[in-house]
Amino acid sequence: MEGSSINRIQDNIRLLISRYEEEKLSNQKLRTELSDLSDKLNFSNKRITELEQQLDNLQLKEAFKSSSKDVTQAKKKITFLIKEIDNCIELIDKGQ
Repeated sequence: MEGSSINRIQDNIRLLISRYEEEKLSNQKLRTELSDLSDKLNFSNKRITELEQQLDNLQLKEAFKSSSKDVTQAKKKITFLIKEIDNCIELIDKGQ
């Protein structure tokens, strides 16, 4: 009976060692996968940052591009308003 108990204990130890080795391999695979995914995430984050910078640059470029037209229109409007103010001042001066 003692011999069979020892055999069972040895079998259980072998089984534990086998399972340990399997888990060790699985753990290593998971670590490798995690490392790969982490690298991909870092690359994606860098790409997102680059694309956001490009978008900001394009938006800024468009803002300046459209503002040159706006500046011309604003100058025309200011000139018109100055003429209107001058006319009002002349009318006030004539009234006094």
